[in-house]
Amino acid sequence: MWRATPFVVATVLLMSLFSCRSQMNDQGKGDVMVKGVSEKVVRFLGNEIIEIIKSPDTVESYTIKIKKADTGTRIAGYPVISRGPNLTPQQIDQIQSVLLDQNTYLFDFVKKCLFLPEYALKFRKGTYEVVVLLCFSCEELTFVCNGRELLEDFDNATPKIRGLIQALFR
Repeated sequence: MWRATPFVVATVLLMSLFSCRSQMNDQGKGDVMVKGVSEKVVRFLGNEIIEIIKSPDTVESYTIKIKKADTGTRIAGYPVISRGPNLTPQQIDQIQSVLLDQNTYLFDFVKKCLFLPEYALKFRKGTYEVVVLLCFSCEELTFVCNGRELLEDFDNATPKIRGLIQALFR
């Protein structure tokens, strides 16, 4: 019985080392920063969208109808109900910090929810633009840029985003 003890101790020690190493690598992966933005957010959005969001000339706000249409004034295919104010520099800082924070998103979850956006934010930088469609019933947003649509959950940031939208459209 005593002869097996060193083998058991060595096995447990090796398993512990590999287990700790694996956890450290998984935790460290999400924390890698690229130009001040986490690697996960960069992989999700891509550099073009990030650059437009990080340094827009203006950010416009809109209320939109929840279903796409082919006629009238539209933003990302959704009819515009009304144009809200441009965001102030402070509001732009707020929304940038939310949109570029990996903790805003639930990357590992998928919801079964019909995306019906009620609001849109348009980031303009020169001739480039990114539209962010916001759906509070699903707590999801979609980034629209150059024909690409990127959908993600924003549950963790709902109070911040809702507060900004309420300030814009009171």
